[in-house]
Amino acid sequence: MAFLQVSSDPELFGGVPIVTGTKVPVASVVALVCEGRTAEEIVQKYPELEIGDVDLCLEFQRGGAH
Repeated sequence: MAFLQVSSDPELFGGVPIVTGTKVPVASVVALVCEGRTAEEIVQKYPELEIGDVDLCLEFQRGGAH
């Protein structure tokens, strides 16, 4: 599965996967979900995200980098 909305660039953020077009690391979103935050709360914290981006991050984490 290709994750076009997740990008990784060694020159930016040390290659950490981020939601494309933002500075939000996938791992930060996943950590907030693990803490029990809702998608709505995460979007409030990171207004550059959309609700679907939270699901995207979880799918990316489950599927790993490709």
